[in-house]
Amino acid sequence: MSIAPDRITLPEGDDREAWKALVKKYEPSLLAVARQFPLDEAEVQDAVQCTWIRLLERHESIRNPKALAGWLRTICRNECLNRLRHGKRTMSTDPKDFIQLLPPQRQDLPDEITIQNFRRVTLHQALEELRPVVRSVVVGSVVEKRPYRELEHLLDVPSGSIGPTRMRALNKLRKSQQVQNLLAAS
Repeated sequence: MSIAPDRITLPEGDDREAWKALVKKYEPSLLAVARQFPLDEAEVQDAVQCTWIRLLERHESIRNPKALAGWLRTICRNECLNRLRHGKRTMSTDPKDFIQLLPPQRQDLPDEITIQNFRRVTLHQALEELRPVVRSVVVGSVVEKRPYRELEHLLDVPSGSIGPTRMRALNKLRKSQQVQNLLAAS
């Protein structure tokens, strides 16, 4: 890549080393931008890849070479938003996938780790008792903190039904035998 005072000239298509240097320099910040959105890793990679394609298509429009980093981040952000806006995303209803969404454990004492693992298994068992769509509402709203409108779109449920479904599901979880046993043990 060469930078003139008023424009950016990208590496020629066969200049692999120059492209590698460009990607090495900017890809970490693009991945950081994309991972701020509720996208799976494949969608994150696709958004970053599309950002590079947009650079190829529109690099002549960048008038200030110092603006390249910001321009790339903005394009990446827009690509992520487009992925959220368009294209119906899927949500897993497998309770095993939900355990991965819980915050990572700290380095605790072995007893604390055992208790945390017991709590995770208990939550897993209680979630398994819920219908898949209800389970997705709970995980989407509580664990992933997704907006209700996004959940309505993803789960293809009527507008205004997420809140009441969530409340009924959380009440059912609180009353489940697994959670009652966990609360009694605490």
